[in-house]
Amino acid sequence: MATNYRVQNQCPTPRDLGHQDRRLPLSNREEDTMSDLANRTIAEAFPVGEYLRDEIEARDWSVSEFAHIIGRPLQAVSEILNGKKLLTVETAVEIARATGTEALTWLTLQNRYALWAQAEAHAPKLLDIERRAALANLVPMAELRKRGLIQAGDVAVEEAQVWSVLRAAPGAHRANFALAARRTLEAEPLSPAQTAWLAFSAKAARDLNSSSYDGPGLKELGETLTRRLSTLDALSSVPALFAQVGVRVVHLAAFKSGKIDGACFTDERGPTIAVSGRGNAMDKLIFTLLHETAHVVLGHANDGIVIDDQTDPQSMDDQEREADALASSWTLHQPLPSGVRISAKEVERCATVQGVHPALVVGRLHFDGVVPWGHLNGLVPKVDAILARW
Repeated sequence: MATNYRVQNQCPTPRDLGHQDRRLPLSNREEDTMSDLANRTIAEAFPVGEYLRDEIEARDWSVSEFAHIIGRPLQAVSEILNGKKLLTVETAVEIARATGTEALTWLTLQNRYALWAQAEAHAPKLLDIERRAALANLVPMAELRKRGLIQAGDVAVEEAQVWSVLRAAPGAHRANFALAARRTLEAEPLSPAQTAWLAFSAKAARDLNSSSYDGPGLKELGETLTRRLSTLDALSSVPALFAQVGVRVVHLAAFKSGKIDGACFTDERGPTIAVSGRGNAMDKLIFTLLHETAHVVLGHANDGIVIDDQTDPQSMDDQEREADALASSWTLHQPLPSGVRISAKEVERCATVQGVHPALVVGRLHFDGVVPWGHLNGLVPKVDAILARW
């Protein structure tokens, strides 16, 4: 049965109709605006011809008389009344003039019925569309399929995989862990790319073994890490070094537009440090490791997930500044070369004295503004090949 909205016009409304009046509000009253009609949830709808028939009968007109009034063939009007012919804009204008209503409303009634009928006829397909869109709003599905992180399939298969990795209830709009995540820029929520990166990093960590967490041991590792990683090949030892002190280290390449360098968190098995390798540079990777290590040592990872994108220091909160300062103190232990022009040989000599890789000296010179970002990059190796073996 149709919703009992009534057309407002100047003709008397008969009370002796043998069926429910389906006439809709077609006036200019504020409460009956077109936007109101468009935004109402359509539980059920009826062909526009049924509303038109109500209007004709309310005026005690015959169909042939109405056809004469609007100057249309009787057959054309009959086809509209019986749902066999669609209203055109021209016909809607003529009906509106004859009934004292608005042409736009007649077209809206027709479209609402068409939308309702389409939704009824294709409900399963449309529900699948909604479900696929919900997944795509949560995580970058196309990239997950491309990288083989989920198996492509129908929507139910893909949903099950995503909910499992996110450890979220089916239909959730956010992963549970995302609620506990703290970014460098706290005002910005996690993007789908960041949500996926964290979830799949955590999944990878669950598959790793490590010793019981050793807090003092991790602090000592942080203090000596740059000297342990004085060669590019030494980076291969990072997961094992951290596992010895009870910290799992995972690498997952960042997703497109992810803008995330690293994160740390603690689960029932202890701390995890995840790195994306964004920037593909040895100095950036090592400092990200040190920064996340500092967060764990300082206890920041006990309260949730800490996410770092190495934004402007001015935007850092107190915990970020504390971790950044500790990581910086671990990086280099002696003054750096200074001067208008610093050569590669000077950098290498300084690195040798400090027992670190030259990339770390270059990185600090860049960060401090002593050397332009584009200079001395030949001393900074790429790390993607080694990260692929972690």
